[in-house]
Amino acid sequence: MPEEESKGMNNNYREIEFNRVGDMNLHIARTWYRPDFACGDDLMNTFDWNSIIGQMWMSLKNFIIKLKLVRKMLTLLMQLTL
Repeated sequence: MPEEESKGMNNNYREIEFNRVGDMNLHIARTWYRPDFACGDDLMNTFDWNSIIGQMWMSLKNFIIKLKLVRKMLTLLMQLTL
């Protein structure tokens, strides 16, 4: 975690955050989102998830969903073969 010590992050807080992530069984976290992915260079523009960058994000989301399904299928397959 690259948060600066000058902003209050220390090893104790890092441990708390990593424990929190572990407890919730979080595998992937999107830690940074820029609104211009959907609205271009002006926040007053209409948000368009059909833009090239918007489609990239949606493709990534769909890929992650498929990856989770494959993982579940492999887990079930392994259980059946034991």
